Amino acid sequence: MEILSNYRFHDQNEGERTNKKESLKIVKNDFGSFLNTVKALQNDEQRLDFLKSLEKRSKKDLEEVGPAVIELASQTYGNEVKELLEENLLNFLNFKDSRLVRKTALFVLKQNYYKEEEFEPFFTLFASLEESQYHVIEPILPKFLDLVQLIESNKLSWEYLKTVFKKFINHTNGWIRCFGFKSLLDVPTKHFKHDVNFVVNDYYNSLNSYDPFWRLEETIGVKIFLDGLNNIVRDCLSSEFVNGMLLLFETRISPSPLLFMSVTLPDSGAVSTSLLDSSDIPQIRRVIKEISNVQYPNFKHDVIKNFMTFIFGLYDWDSDEKAMVSLLSCFTSSIRSVVSSGLHKYIHNDDVFRLFDDDVHNNGLIEYLCSLDADDCKRLVDSTDLIDVKLGVKARKLEVLSEERTSKLFVARLFELDKKIANEEAYIHNVLGPIVSDLNDCHTIDSLVKSNLNDNKSNLSAKGLLLLYSYLNLDDIPEVKLTTEDENLAFFHLVSKKPSSEVDHDDLVTKNWEIFSTDTEKAIKFLEGCCRMLNKLSTEVVHSLLEKCCVLAKETQKSSNFSVVCKYWIKVALVELPLDQKHAMEHLEAIMDIGAKNSQVAYMLSVDLLGVSLPNCLSNVLMRLAIYGDVFKKDDQVFFLANSMATRLDDKIFWYDKLPCMVRENAILSVFNKKTSESFFDALLLEVIEEIKIVDKTKGRSFGLSLGHRLKTRLMLLLLLLVKNSLESGHKQLIIDLCCDTLLDGSQQFSIRLPTEWIFTIYCLNSQKFFDEWLQKDIEFGEKRIGSVVSWMFVVLRCLKIKPQGIYNAILKVMRWITVTNFSVKCASAAVLKLLYKWHLEGIKEDNRLDFLESLVTFNPEISGNTQTVVDNLVDEPFFNQVQAGQTDLHTVFYKLMYLCGMPADEMIFEKKPEGGLPEDTVDFLTTWSEGKIQVSKVFSALVKSKVTAPEILMNPSLSDNVIDDFQLKIDPNETKFERNGKELVVVASLINKTANLGGLCRTCEVFGASALVLSNQLITSDQNFKALSMSAEKWLPIIEVKPQDLESFLQESKLKGFTVIAAEQTAASVPLHEFEFPDKTILLLGEEKKGVPPQLIKTVDRTVEIEQFGVTRSLNVHVSASLFIYQFAAQKYC
Repeated sequence: MEILSNYRFHDQNEGERTNKKESLKIVKNDFGSFLNTVKALQNDEQRLDFLKSLEKRSKKDLEEVGPAVIELASQTYGNEVKELLEENLLNFLNFKDSRLVRKTALFVLKQNYYKEEEFEPFFTLFASLEESQYHVIEPILPKFLDLVQLIESNKLSWEYLKTVFKKFINHTNGWIRCFGFKSLLDVPTKHFKHDVNFVVNDYYNSLNSYDPFWRLEETIGVKIFLDGLNNIVRDCLSSEFVNGMLLLFETRISPSPLLFMSVTLPDSGAVSTSLLDSSDIPQIRRVIKEISNVQYPNFKHDVIKNFMTFIFGLYDWDSDEKAMVSLLSCFTSSIRSVVSSGLHKYIHNDDVFRLFDDDVHNNGLIEYLCSLDADDCKRLVDSTDLIDVKLGVKARKLEVLSEERTSKLFVARLFELDKKIANEEAYIHNVLGPIVSDLNDCHTIDSLVKSNLNDNKSNLSAKGLLLLYSYLNLDDIPEVKLTTEDENLAFFHLVSKKPSSEVDHDDLVTKNWEIFSTDTEKAIKFLEGCCRMLNKLSTEVVHSLLEKCCVLAKETQKSSNFSVVCKYWIKVALVELPLDQKHAMEHLEAIMDIGAKNSQVAYMLSVDLLGVSLPNCLSNVLMRLAIYGDVFKKDDQVFFLANSMATRLDDKIFWYDKLPCMVRENAILSVFNKKTSESFFDALLLEVIEEIKIVDKTKGRSFGLSLGHRLKTRLMLLLLLLVKNSLESGHKQLIIDLCCDTLLDGSQQFSIRLPTEWIFTIYCLNSQKFFDEWLQKDIEFGEKRIGSVVSWMFVVLRCLKIKPQGIYNAILKVMRWITVTNFSVKCASAAVLKLLYKWHLEGIKEDNRLDFLESLVTFNPEISGNTQTVVDNLVDEPFFNQVQAGQTDLHTVFYKLMYLCGMPADEMIFEKKPEGGLPEDTVDFLTTWSEGKIQVSKVFSALVKSKVTAPEILMNPSLSDNVIDDFQLKIDPNETKFERNGKELVVVASLINKTANLGGLCRTCEVFGASALVLSNQLITSDQNFKALSMSAEKWLPIIEVKPQDLESFLQESKLKGFTVIAAEQTAASVPLHEFEFPDKTILLLGEEKKGVPPQLIKTVDRTVEIEQFGVTRSLNVHVSASLFIYQFAAQKYC
């Protein structure tokens, strides 16, 4: 039997190949060809040619050329070769595809260029960055400061620091990338200001991701980072840099990173010389076009503003002012005013006519744009045929013409045009309509319009006239013959804006139903008109309209129109609610399901429910809105951070970072309204109780800041207000039972426990009988869960603070718990007694029965220590000292309480009073607003897990040299190739039964270079227990199958092939392992886990070897014993 024949094994990366010994020979032969070439080089010219040829080499060639480069570096050569070799070595360091290439370059640089110890920071830092794990690299990070000092003192060039930065920002570990991004701020700009390729293509391009920014926010803060980057950009400004930034912004960048990048662009005055001229305008237009694709209006607004401010400041205005002014036609009306305001810093209105005198008609729009103030620009469209009309109105604004003359001029020109208007509807809505609404002489315009209509002089269609009339401040509606669908629709829009009793509104709506199947944009405008006349439509028409809204919402679900359609869908559903409750609720519940994933839809629904008289059927919807909001992912946090930095648009639907909180606020205000019936409150109570039971069944409810924790917190806060509003609800016992279960659940966070305790406090304050019963419940709580007694005490404490009657009995009840062994209960008892004594000192001193209390609360046997600290923190706790039990206003419950519990900002609502104050119909107990600072709780914020996940980035240069210089460095298997040279170890494990032992043994054999592993059955390698320990070692190690009954013959045959059989066993003739010299060809026989090597096999072995032991335990685990043998063989033969 051939034991060590030329076996083959499977390599997943490179397919099936021969064993390592054969592979090594092939590599050596390839190395040899390059090596011989270098050895034959006679002069520097040949050496330069060889080095230049390396630039075009493939990955495989570069991996094989390493020994040749080492040989060349050892030769004698001139400065030109030395410089080119160093340049090549730096390129090798940036070679991403091969660690072997990088390591070769690092070795040559250290041996031939920078041998001195002072350069060690570079080599140590670069080598550590080859590792993937943060904890391995972290101790080396302080070396970065030393490296910067080398660059500062000109002992190393910027290129070396750049290679390290590239390793940082391209590292697989996010925190290492974060360290790289923030560390550039610490490097003087002079070293890299001319390296545009690095700053733009490497550094800025790597920021096109959400990942760096949430990490930067947790370390130094994104705003500080962007300010530092802004300073870097100012120092780097050059024509090459600006062109690089234009190319960068021309590519597709994610919205949030795009906004952050735009913030780093400096404003006007950053440089004294112009870096852009008219030849750059086409590229600037492309950038504007790309930015215009951003889907979030507030982001788009700010990015364009920042970008254009940057461009204006760098432009050579003497080259071509008209070209820059023409960029205004790229923007929508909402953004144009912002851009125009920036433009006016460089070109005055009076200069516009000078710019366009040669071609006023074709450039009239640009002329008009430039001459208007920023506030007027919102009325304009990109192009129009009625430029002369615009100029006429412009002349009126400059007081060149009177208002009457302007009106006549406008109407005359309007009806005497020679050709039709290209885009009539857009032109009327964006230009003529707003202009007409500004002119006072509406009746004159009305008469002129009608007369010209009768004379057929107007180039406006009937549809256009109807659209124009919607802007006139007139009550009558012109008589126009409607012949087309567009004219019908235009008449509909006019009627919707000017409701008339003479019109059949149902007929007007139904005759335009077909629009829903033809044109989405028109259908949305049609819905807008319908919503203005909903109160004039019949139930049947509203019912049909609601169905069409639902269909249209499904069709536009993935488009930007979806939220607009949902807005009208909500309005129609709420109008139908009192007419057909069942049908309307089907739609409202469908909308709520959409809102659960779309915060804009949820917000619109919550807004429309404000002030509505709530039927019981809406209780579930309101409950879901009142606890609305998910756990934000890291990308969401970056998006919300960007929103907080962006300009707030007037429409709050675009306040993405605030939407979940605003939804909850609106829902709370909708519920606690004087219009809300008691039956609705009862229905909502039941919904809340059922939802709490559902949340309590979730697995993650006890984990701090999990979704379950957040939902339970929101539900308990809502329940707290509901209890305050309905103290004698028919569901009171259900609430009490639920709250008792919550206190008895030891996994509940403080943000849940405190509102629960507050509910009991409210019941106690409302009823003396309930308080008396509560005093008797301490034993019951203690028997079920000793820790719940703390909650019982806190309820008693807060009640007695307001109503101290019965304080004597309460103190006696609390006192007995000070003797228990439970640490929390003992500390709470002491703190409660101290607080009661402090609050009611005068009354306690008057009661002779409590004379003992002073000595009790002032006795302090433990001057320092954990117990005293906990008690002191409880005594100083703001929740007890600053928050009154009767203080159940919105700010206290939803903001202060959550602040005390250490909840994140997205869990705190009603931080500020709503704009315009609380609604007039808000229930009385919520009308107060208890603002004011509150201290941080040292007790109740302790259980919430840390909201920051960033490790501490070590930047202290005074760290011990031992910590920095002695660091983990993982082995690269590709660099540990070895030759057996006839030395073979075969491990025989056929007698071992446990797959876990065999899996670990397989891994040990492969790691230490064993030739093969013998198993009783090859199928064992497929067992999951085996794989869990082997870590895929079976793919690299030959496995031989030999049954236990065949072992004797196997060992005999092995001896015939020159192997010596060694048994790991304690016998009378066994030799200690540390004294044994292994033969070059060894068979290692391992025994069964309990019985060892059978006697019949002992007879066949050549030697028995034992491990000397010094403890009491008789033997080692078979895998451990085998590992010692295998390592001893490897140490003797391969090391």
